[in-house]
Amino acid sequence: MKPVIRNALFTNPSYSPGAKNAATGLGLGREIGLIVRGDLFPRVDYGYNYRQALLSYVVGIVNGNGINTPDDNDKKDLIGRLALTIPAEYNSWLRQVTIGGTVYYGKRNLYLPDATSTLSGVGRKERYGIDLYYNHWPFGLTYEFVVGKDTATFGTTLADPKRQDILSRSHTATFFLSFGEQFVSGFRNQGRYDDWWPKTYQPFVRYDRFERNTSAAGKERVEVVTGGLNIFFAETTKFQLNYNWRRDQRVIGDPKQNEKLRHPSQEVLAQFQYGF
Repeated sequence: MKPVIRNALFTNPSYSPGAKNAATGLGLGREIGLIVRGDLFPRVDYGYNYRQALLSYVVGIVNGNGINTPDDNDKKDLIGRLALTIPAEYNSWLRQVTIGGTVYYGKRNLYLPDATSTLSGVGRKERYGIDLYYNHWPFGLTYEFVVGKDTATFGTTLADPKRQDILSRSHTATFFLSFGEQFVSGFRNQGRYDDWWPKTYQPFVRYDRFERNTSAAGKERVEVVTGGLNIFFAETTKFQLNYNWRRDQRVIGDPKQNEKLRHPSQEVLAQFQYGF
């Protein structure tokens, strides 16, 4: 269950030198391709109807251009993930502690930053990440650290494209607390009247930070702090309320725009989900 409405910053479209929009990230999302998932060494507690594998894995090959987008070169991107879940009994406080690592290795087309966006070759598109997941009623904690390596062109001619490797970094951490009856086995299994609708409340806070270019002369960094509340009316029905505080520091051509971006922005979002 994703507690926040917006996705993490690094899932936004990938970094472009001199980009003037705020939607720049590492371009991680759904892809066209083939992905195989599985797990190894499962542990089963039949008394609590609980199953958890020691290791889970994902391997895949994809186009690398994003959702519903045809391939634009003859290269394919490779995906790999391995996650370890600490073996523990259902009632142990160590239950649901998972540590994972992810690798994405691919290639991307390079374009000159001119009026016609001239194709200038193929460069790196690599992602490396580690993550921690802990969700044991009533507490939950997640953390992701992602590094991106991309080749970009800063020159305006094919003879001198001025290629450069861009290093990006992202940190995303979320802490949430749940209380109520919705996901407690003792309440779900007991007899009750038809008009009894158990509810669960889930306040949370998330810190999200993305550095577009760690080698840039000026800071190119976006930070978002989110606080919110989720109300579950059923296992597949919830109302979400999020408050986002965002600070965007970027280097673009207009000094006045740079000064404007340094001032934090704020927004309030609400969402109702049914049947998720």
